[in-house]
Amino acid sequence: MKREPLYEQIKKHLYAEICRNVGKPDFLLPSEHELCNRFSVSRITAKRALDELKEEGVVRRVKGKGTVICQPLPPYLLAEMEADAAGRRQPSTPRVITLIIPDLTSKYYLDLINGIVTCADESGWVVQVECSLNSQEVESRLIKKVAMCTDGMIISPVNYNMYNQEIVKLSLRNFPLCLIDNNMNGLYLNFISSDSFNAVYEATEYFLRQGKNNIGYLTLPDKYNMALEERRRGYEQALIDHNIPIRRQFILNTSHNSIFDEGKLHEFFNNNPELNAVITALCGLGVLAVKELLAANNTRLIENMIVFDEDFPQMNDLLKVRLKYIKQNSVEIGRKAAELVIRQYNNPKSNLRETIKIPTELRL
Repeated sequence: MKREPLYEQIKKHLYAEICRNVGKPDFLLPSEHELCNRFSVSRITAKRALDELKEEGVVRRVKGKGTVICQPLPPYLLAEMEADAAGRRQPSTPRVITLIIPDLTSKYYLDLINGIVTCADESGWVVQVECSLNSQEVESRLIKKVAMCTDGMIISPVNYNMYNQEIVKLSLRNFPLCLIDNNMNGLYLNFISSDSFNAVYEATEYFLRQGKNNIGYLTLPDKYNMALEERRRGYEQALIDHNIPIRRQFILNTSHNSIFDEGKLHEFFNNNPELNAVITALCGLGVLAVKELLAANNTRLIENMIVFDEDFPQMNDLLKVRLKYIKQNSVEIGRKAAELVIRQYNNPKSNLRETIKIPTELRL
């Protein structure tokens, strides 16, 4: 049998004390130091037990006084604590997080799911995944479908400039929710994404420090995608900060279909022979650019290309080149998103909503 963690044992002891003294507003729980001595544990373990009680909305810290019981405690929370303290909690249906994402094809989303599932499993939650197929209409339908049978949602909205009314309704209900990649300006929601602006800013600076001032930038329209907008701004701001003019002819901003059907990449590279570096805002664009440059035998520009994220681990082997790329920590994005949803569920009266930017890594 798996041994119960020490901090959980301490929490069970504290639950019992809270249940016995819940009506006493001035009752002080043991301090971290007292818990360390009583249970022969480290201060980190004692602090984690108290911190988790605080996140659950059970206790609050009072400066200069100590840890006191929140008043009043919800009846369901008291019942759960009593069951935990007595060691007699009955098996129950696990809580559910529903993830709604635009597609299921990229490694980014697969790693995201991995992070969410890992965090949810640690907390006894389960995860169900739905795909919006890059359609806001489908996204709305999915939110309505799962809203009554899930305990929290993580959504990567299809469009951040056109509000999904179903997301607005969830926010008004204070439903446990976290948005990924596309935020809804004006709504007070949990939000988490990669630090896209600084990622591309750093990539652009890398080339500028090498004396490469003619840097091409390949992207897709960012009207609906906040991450793409931030990446473009990072590229432009780095040029501005180094007194390099932004040359629109060096920016290819076109649709998926145009790239495939109209030979836009071929035209772009032919029209800009002075390019000495390239940054692509998406991995798929990077793959297409490499294929075009290989066909033109332009290995010099391939060697001076940075791709935003590596969509699959074998990319360099398949392309027979060694690409530089910006690595997102999508597993951590998923883990943090699940943590925010579970925390909001456990502490429904809290008004704390977080915006988190996860750092990226430039791999050269």
